[in-house]
Amino acid sequence: FHTGDMGILDPDGYLYLKGRIKAMFMAPNGLNIYPEAIEAEINSNQYIAESMVLQRQGKLVAMVYPDFNHSFVRNLADSPQLETFIKMQLTPINENLPDYQQLSDIEMLRNGFEKTPKGTIKRYLYQ
Repeated sequence: FHTGDMGILDPDGYLYLKGRIKAMFMAPNGLNIYPEAIEAEINSNQYIAESMVLQRQGKLVAMVYPDFNHSFVRNLADSPQLETFIKMQLTPINENLPDYQQLSDIEMLRNGFEKTPKGTIKRYLYQ
């Protein structure tokens, strides 16, 4: 099948999807970087609702939309400190990522991502 998905087969024959081929980046050391794996780590942060990872000038940058349902985030919603607080999440996120997948910056969005009718982020709008 030609679905555009990238995956690996383990020794037992199980298929694990890594991400979409058109979303994949190449690290300077030649390793493949699948932004979906990094986004899953970012989205596990309790203060972040959604994210998208981009490569800019050879560095990985995360665009994030805060989780305004979280009471702490909601209390900071109209405060300039919210962006500072969200940027502080870079350290705990990077602690759980391998060196070649480390983020260099986090950019906060005040409005959610533009989505397709299927509900996926329109990545091409943010490149």
